[in-house]
Amino acid sequence: WNHSFGEADVYATFNIGDSRSNISKWLTEINNIYTYNPSYTASSAGSAYFTPGTYYGDIWGFETEGYFTTDDFVWDSNAGKYVYANGVADQTGLESGNFHYGPGDVRFKDLNGDGVINNGDPNMVDAEGNKIPVGTMANHGDLKVIGNALPRYEYSFHLGGAWKNFDIDFFFQGVGKRNMWATGSTIVPMSQSGYGTFTNQLSYNKVEYGADGRITNAFISEDNTYPRMYSGAGVTGRIGNIGTGCYNFYPQSRYLMNMSYLRLKNLTVGYTLPVELTKKALIQRARLYFSADNLCFLYNGAKKYQLDAEMMTSAGSSQQGNNGSNATFGRTVPMQRVLSFGIQVTF
Repeated sequence: WNHSFGEADVYATFNIGDSRSNISKWLTEINNIYTYNPSYTASSAGSAYFTPGTYYGDIWGFETEGYFTTDDFVWDSNAGKYVYANGVADQTGLESGNFHYGPGDVRFKDLNGDGVINNGDPNMVDAEGNKIPVGTMANHGDLKVIGNALPRYEYSFHLGGAWKNFDIDFFFQGVGKRNMWATGSTIVPMSQSGYGTFTNQLSYNKVEYGADGRITNAFISEDNTYPRMYSGAGVTGRIGNIGTGCYNFYPQSRYLMNMSYLRLKNLTVGYTLPVELTKKALIQRARLYFSADNLCFLYNGAKKYQLDAEMMTSAGSSQQGNNGSNATFGRTVPMQRVLSFGIQVTF
């Protein structure tokens, strides 16, 4: 689109593209569910697995219902510990090490209504009485596709104009929809044992216990960004094929990253010297200009994690979206802002 308003000319251009790939067949038809893994390359395709009936890039995980409160547990005096209250789905099967779910922790949604949070019923059988393995398309319990790691609705547009000898051009570029699951240390607090917390991780639930193991104080709010703190959640938990994360950070909807963005990729301002001046120097045209690349975000879905949504690599890896070694996602050279100026001369 372009239009003239007297001595001023203005223009605008826009383009958008979208695509997605459905997996109809794979060389190993084992029907397990698999979260997209960007480390699979052409050379490793023989050992890579994808699930027929899903979309390339799908991310599997739990749907987050909220945080457990003190009302979700009752004290069992015989066992000397808290147990789940009636009607609260049991997440014990997700526990490992010394971690046990309690008030202030993440509560996953019981999608199939069986009262247990897991990746399938170990006793499920088909019509012939054969056991159906857990973690498969036919038996995946409370897991669901929570997002997709590949970009959709990739778009860009120019806005600009000229008035007398001045011209200006804005170039914007963005991605309308993209998700990523990662356990980088700016996303998951204390993702590895010994790691600290970042300034974006200071809003979390706090629970205090007495010497007898009973709760004395609880500061729990759905407005808090994070659950009760527990280190080492950046490793793989008790459910395979869905990516890294355990304890309160199994792959889930609450901490699934929004990697959509809109960025001002370039701003260029120019001024063309009057012909009366340049022709004396035998110059047909001379234009002074200033240009700025990657000037700013208009929208950054990953801002709350102190990440650049356009930069999706890890330390030691150039693969887009690679979670790398547990806590390394996002540790990379940031997008550089480049300012330049110069003169264009035509003789």
